[in-house]
Amino acid sequence: MEALTLNERARLKECEDAIEKGLDTFVAVGQALAEIRDSRLYRQLYPTFEDYCREKFQRGRDWAEVTINAAQVVLSLPISVGKPSPSLQQARLLAKVNPELQAKAWRTASADGAPTTKKVRTEVRKARKLKPGSETVRTTDRERALAYFGKLLRALDKIGLTDRTEASMKELLAVIKNS
Repeated sequence: MEALTLNERARLKECEDAIEKGLDTFVAVGQALAEIRDSRLYRQLYPTFEDYCREKFQRGRDWAEVTINAAQVVLSLPISVGKPSPSLQQARLLAKVNPELQAKAWRTASADGAPTTKKVRTEVRKARKLKPGSETVRTTDRERALAYFGKLLRALDKIGLTDRTEASMKELLAVIKNS
C-alpha cells in the first residue's frame, strides 16, 4: 500500500463525505467517485478501487462506474437541454447512447413537460438504432470495447507497464472511439 499526502487524505475525506451525504445527489457522488478512482486516493488502505467501494460503501465497482457515467451524462448535457436534470435512473439510461445522441434523446423525452423514465427509455431505444447522419448502428459492441480497453489501460497503469505499451493501448483506444 502507498501512503497518501496530507492534501490527498484531506481530499479523500471530502470526497467520502460527499458520497455519504449525497447518495440522493448522484452528480456530486459521481464526481467524487471519479476523483477517488482517477487519483487513486484509495491506495493507502485498499489495493484496488473495487476493494475500496466494497469495504467503504458495501457496493461494487459497477455501482461506482454507473454512478460516474450517469454524473458525466448530466454534466455533459447543454444547460438549455438539461433542465430539468435527469434522475439517476434516467441518466443511467442516457449513458447507453453516444454523447451526441444523449441531448437529443433527453430533449425529445422532456418535450411535453417533465420526462418519465419510461419516456427516456423509449427515446434511448430509438437513439441506439440511429447513428448521426446515417442509417442504423449497434453501439453495444463499441461500448463494450471502450469499457474493456478503459479497464485494460487502468490495469496497465497499476502494474506499471512501459510507456510504450500504454501509448500503444491509448492509440488503439482512440481508434475505437473514433470509429
